[in-house]
Amino acid sequence: MENEKFNILYVDDEEDNLRIFRASFRREFNVFIASNTSIAKEILYGNDIHVIISDQRMPDKTGVEFLEEIVNDFPDVVRIILTAFSDTTDIIRAINKVGIYRYLTKPWDIDDLTMTIKSAINNYMLKRQNRDLVINLQRTNEELIKANEDLKQRNKELDEYVYRISHEVRAPISSIMGLFYLLKNLENENDIATIKHYLRLIEQSINKLDIFIRSVLQYAATKDFEPQIEEINFEKLINECVKEFFPQGISEKIKIRTHIHISTPFFSDIGLLKTVFRNLLENAIKYAKSNVTEHIITISVEGNAAQASIQFADNGIGIPKQYQEKIFDMFYRANDYSNGSGLGLYIVKLAIERLDATIRLESEEDKGTTFFLEIPNMKQS
Repeated sequence: MENEKFNILYVDDEEDNLRIFRASFRREFNVFIASNTSIAKEILYGNDIHVIISDQRMPDKTGVEFLEEIVNDFPDVVRIILTAFSDTTDIIRAINKVGIYRYLTKPWDIDDLTMTIKSAINNYMLKRQNRDLVINLQRTNEELIKANEDLKQRNKELDEYVYRISHEVRAPISSIMGLFYLLKNLENENDIATIKHYLRLIEQSINKLDIFIRSVLQYAATKDFEPQIEEINFEKLINECVKEFFPQGISEKIKIRTHIHISTPFFSDIGLLKTVFRNLLENAIKYAKSNVTEHIITISVEGNAAQASIQFADNGIGIPKQYQEKIFDMFYRANDYSNGSGLGLYIVKLAIERLDATIRLESEEDKGTTFFLEIPNMKQS
């Protein structure tokens, strides 16, 4: 406060009073003067005024009337009335209505007025600090409310997560235990066909459990992952994902077509991108139609300095419209016959969020599905 010169507006219709006021206080304060309320309003709207000192009796309107007009637009400004008359009724009204800080009588004493102005400035600073505290408190409360809501949502998701993991793990284990019981109690130990049948069912349950555990680990790795930026070779990325599903070569029934056009080096996180591509490719393979001679998967990448536009299209069974809004939910399956973990597309959504990217889909039953991705180029400038 000691190093800051505060802005004082003095309103009086007498020129001599204005000159004397400016001469008396210009060294200590930034003094603005106005000979009528119209000029005073122009100064108020053009400057950050801290204290207004207004004469009560003026030709165009009284000081109280003037302060009533501007109080809503300038609520923090400290207001002082000067009067040479005993306008008790008007002053009381002003104190009650517009919060007059003080009223002084003319002729004013320079020491008394100086002390009043300094006290008014302290009052202004306190009001401003209180206002800032209230704003900060409101912001903090809003942040706490949001954090509490987020925590409730996370707890809800965690409860759902634990329940579903327990359920998904218990189901194949129960199946395996039941099949082992049947094997142990098989009447004819030489019935090879039955033994092989049970072993195949056990293998299916183990594979299902393995898929689920790998998905859970992938989810855990993606959830809080911080992107590591490097240049992306999309052709290499796609080939690596394809080899994971077809280590011995792509089957004759499945055709994977790629169209890649990158006009400038593209930078992103290879781990998160591989998670997205792997899960979308797995989804396209998993939901192929059984009655077609060729299941076609088309991966298109168009990249520039700003972003990469990517499409995953297939001619599979498609997704019914009523399920499309839910497919990115955790553990969601469109039917009970799916062998998937229900985490694949949820993991895709998490990875997309980590990349500040977007994903949407278009799908039609019995015709296929296309996922549209927009991934920002994270090239460092």
